[in-house]
This record gives sequence, C-alpha cells and structure tokens, in this order.
Amino acid sequence: MGMKFGFLSSVMILATLGLTSCGTSTVASSGNGLLYVTTQANASVSVFGINLSDGDLSTNGNATATGTQASAMLLTPTGNAIFVANINPSSPPAAPNAGTISSYTVNSDGTLAAGSTTTETNAIFPMGMATDPAGKFLFVANQGSFDLTQPNTMAGSISVFSINGAALTEIPGSPFLTQTPAETASMVGTGPVSVAVTSNASYLYVANQFTNDVGAFSIGSNGALTMLGPASYNVGLSPSAVALTADGNFLFVANSGSNSLSAFAACTSANLTCPVPDGSLTSIKGSPFAAGLTPVAMAMAIDSQGEYLFVADNASAQVSQYKVGLSSGVLTPNSPPAISTGLGPVSIVVRTGPGTVLVDGGTTNYVYVANAGGGTISTYSYDTIQGALTLVGSAVTTMGQPSALAAK
Repeated sequence: MGMKFGFLSSVMILATLGLTSCGTSTVASSGNGLLYVTTQANASVSVFGINLSDGDLSTNGNATATGTQASAMLLTPTGNAIFVANINPSSPPAAPNAGTISSYTVNSDGTLAAGSTTTETNAIFPMGMATDPAGKFLFVANQGSFDLTQPNTMAGSISVFSINGAALTEIPGSPFLTQTPAETASMVGTGPVSVAVTSNASYLYVANQFTNDVGAFSIGSNGALTMLGPASYNVGLSPSAVALTADGNFLFVANSGSNSLSAFAACTSANLTCPVPDGSLTSIKGSPFAAGLTPVAMAMAIDSQGEYLFVADNASAQVSQYKVGLSSGVLTPNSPPAISTGLGPVSIVVRTGPGTVLVDGGTTNYVYVANAGGGTISTYSYDTIQGALTLVGSAVTTMGQPSALAAK
C-alpha cells in the first residue's frame, strides 16, 4: 500500500529537499513558439520562447505562482488558458487534503495574466489532466488513496469541469469514481493518474496505478462519465500514463513498474474492425512492448507521413522512441531506439509546426523533456519523415525541479 504511493511520489512528485530556486524568473520572449514549465522547487509556472528555426529556448521576466507540488499542466485547444494541477494547495482547502487546479488566462503574447483563480478538485492528489478537442471540459485524474479503511482518505476519481475561458465550473455528479462496486466494497482504491480523451469526445481512458489496469468511460454531452464494461483492462505494473493516436484507434499505456508499454486497439469510431463503436479495447499483437526503466510520460507526434511515440523513461534518463503502425498499432523501435536526457525525466511534449523543410521532404519539429532530477529542459529535433530524435544544444537550466510541460 504505502510502497505503491511512495514509488509514485518519487517518480512523479519528487521531494523538494536539497533544491533551491536559482536564476531569473521567466516569461515569454521573442520566440515564435512557447513552452510553459511548472517548477516545484519554487511553486511557479514559467514561459520560454521557442525559436522554431532551431528549437532554442529563450527566457526573461517573472514567473507566476502555482499551488505547491504542481503535478500536471494543460493548455486549452484554443490556447487562451492554462490549467495546473496542484497536489498540495497553497492554502488549506475546504475538503481535507483536497488538491486544486490553478487557472491562468494566456495573453496575446503568450504571457500569463497577473493573478489566477484556484478551484478545488474535491478529491486528493490530482495527477493528470485532459480536455476534449473542443475545449469544453477539463478531466482531472485524482489518484486518491490505496487503502480506503484509513481516516482522511478518498477513493480514486475523475473530476470534470466545464471550461469558460480560464474559469472552471464542476459539473453535477463530479468527481466520478474509478472504482468498481467490488473495489469500493473491499475498500481498495484504484489510483487513477493519467487520462486521455478520444478525438470525437465520446470516450475517456484512465490509467489506474494501484490496480494495474485501464478503465474506460463514455462521455455524455454534459461531460458526465459512465463506466463501460468490462470495468477495466489489465496492463503492466503501476501504469503511469496513457496516450491516444489522433484518430482514437489506438491506446498506449506506460507501465512504470514493469518497464513496458501496453497497446490496445480502441473501438471508438466505425471501421472494418469496429462496426459499432462501444469504447472497448483489444490488446494488440506483441503487446506489451519493451521500454526503458520506469516509463512515466508519453507524447505523440503526428504528421502526414506517419505517427511517432516518444516515452520519457525516468530511471534510465532517456527517451524511448517508436514508430506506430498506422493500421496495426504495433510499436517498432526507431533508430536509435532511445536517446539520453538529463537526470529524472518526468514530462515530455511535442511542438509541431512550420519547421525547416528538409531534403527528404520532411520538416524539423521539436520535442522538449523536463528533467526533474537535473532541474533542466532538454531539447530535441526530429525529421517528420524519419521520426528519430536529435539533441539540440545544451540543456536549459530551470529554477529547479520542473514537473510538467505544455507547448504552444
């Protein structure tokens, strides 16, 4: 029980002992892209400018405060708001141990408007967030407690909020439990830590770290969640992240406890193998696929030539990289299969866009990795035809313990 939560804490949250804030604060500069970074050591979110001609990051200015132990960040599809999940709020919440979501309006130049609003999740340990493509709803995975017999514990759940600009309103019925009736009766928590929403906004999938499975839900027009049967699908040990392909046909799960990736075909839209969409999952041949040590975060890169999956492997300080079979969902290691990062990578994001046109017809786009153990951001470029990462320059030092990334 305690070991499971402690393992997640060391990977996703990390202790702040021995780290101090250093350097100047950061806001957007003259780059033509933007990278947002939460840092736990000084409880802030900063903005870096991205030069899309070479991927370089530039900084200056002041950081914006978050709650303590920011665990996840999400930029809305319209790019006009950012939400940050805080495991420990900056002030005592109304509900015992409840986490919070800090909301920020994004200015026209990409900087964050002064001040923010804070919304309680009405659950503990918010660990992952997702939104539907239209940006109508925010879905928050609340890890909760493993042993529900203890005082001041809460079951794992998903909070759902309607989005109006940077304002959040919790919908009726939220938070929605991720436990099955049997798990609830036995007082065992599931430990939801990551969520993914399909492109048609019909289904949501959640990684349950304590019970080593993935749960599936349908999404109502009002954002309400309904658990689908079977209630869950077994994966590897301690799943820490889920990611969907753009078409919603394939779901990937990073299993941080067994150093592997589980892959599923998702019946989310009508096709030859899924005549009647029902959100069900079918394991892909060859799954689980090997990963590095302690995979904790994933990012998808999609272009006209193919689809690539990048996975941050925390304990082996690397990014594993794969090509995704467009019709099969099978993962094939790229060449090379991995590239080194700084110490303790915990978050990864892709910045696609008008990169440099290459001889082979592809373009250069960028991948950024937050290295919590080293207090740095690593930058990589990739050719959209080949998909393999190449290190760009030296790692950029942050104000300490970066925990989450978002790119615009």
